[in-house]
Amino acid sequence: MQERLLSSAEKQPTSGIEAIVKLYVQLGNVFALSEQKVHRLRLMSQHTDSGDFSCRFVRENCQKDIAAIDAGIRELLKREPTRGYVDVCSPEIITGWVQYVRYPELPVTLGIYFDQKLSAQIVADRYRRDLEEANLGSGQHSFEFNPPREIFLCSEVIEVKTPNGSVIGAYRTRPPGSSG
Repeated sequence: MQERLLSSAEKQPTSGIEAIVKLYVQLGNVFALSEQKVHRLRLMSQHTDSGDFSCRFVRENCQKDIAAIDAGIRELLKREPTRGYVDVCSPEIITGWVQYVRYPELPVTLGIYFDQKLSAQIVADRYRRDLEEANLGSGQHSFEFNPPREIFLCSEVIEVKTPNGSVIGAYRTRPPGSSG
């Protein structure tokens, strides 16, 4: 009989919440993960210390659970298609909007890249009336970023990327190979 060696990941026991998160990620159920997170946040808020009793253990476990749930949500959202647009890309401001196609009310975390180097992460969760009027959900999908002017002006390419790596805006500040 041939024995199979277990990897270190297979040898380590998984906590209950990690197993649940893994299952929901496999099922692609971001709503269930979000509900789990809300539940843990509610639990944490309901447990306050008193003179005779400490709820530190409950809070620490909830925080660990929330970290695992957040990791699962991030993993799921990396696969999700998005739609959006960069309205302005200047040394003073980068603005636009973005949303997940299947989960339009979940905020999208964007990466701002200068010459392929991540400079900042921003959340598209600001309200814009024109988005709501265009039937793009609640309108809470815009973003605004004030780039470091020096870095912007020294960069050849500025990109705004979604968690799945899609570029919703790419801008050249000068032709390739030209000096700043």
